[in-house]
Amino acid sequence: MFKKSDILPLSLALVSTILIVTMGFNWINTSDLAKLSEKKFSTKNKILKTSKAQAKSVAAKTKVTGSENDFILPVIVPQGTSVTINGSKKFSAINISLRKAFHQRYPGTVIITNTDDNNISLDLLNSGDIDLLALDRSLNSAEQAAGLTAIEMNQGKVNQNQTDSPWYYVYKTPLNPDIEAFLGYALSESGKEAIRRP
Repeated sequence: MFKKSDILPLSLALVSTILIVTMGFNWINTSDLAKLSEKKFSTKNKILKTSKAQAKSVAAKTKVTGSENDFILPVIVPQGTSVTINGSKKFSAINISLRKAFHQRYPGTVIITNTDDNNISLDLLNSGDIDLLALDRSLNSAEQAAGLTAIEMNQGKVNQNQTDSPWYYVYKTPLNPDIEAFLGYALSESGKEAIRRP
């Protein structure tokens, strides 16, 4: 219990603590520290807004054009990335070679390859059951109007087992990031080397 003589010093200590804390908050509010933190916060928001706009711009470019220049070799591909590829039997060896090379470079990814004829594969692509179709012809106008995009995978003969005619990977727009990562790899020098191997 406090003595009568302790009340005055304790009261003075409490009042001085309140005064010091109040003056400290007042000084921080009026000093440049508050303005500096506001400036940092607004700069950070500006950077975030700019990077979101750039991301939308890049995504729009990829979805619209579908050329080789739109795909870049990914540095990192998240585990669980999944792509299902279908096409005729003549592309089976290429698809398997690309699958193995992609798995080796990006562990934890899932690439599934199957074979069917072009008509069945086109139906599967349109229904969303597969992500990519290996096709030995260019798309007609009706297929393009349905939202399909083809990217040429070779310019003529790649190895002795292939014909001189070009072949394509076909995908449905809008393009998802998993397919974009796979196509970035397939169009890179490592991917082209995997295509030459079968």
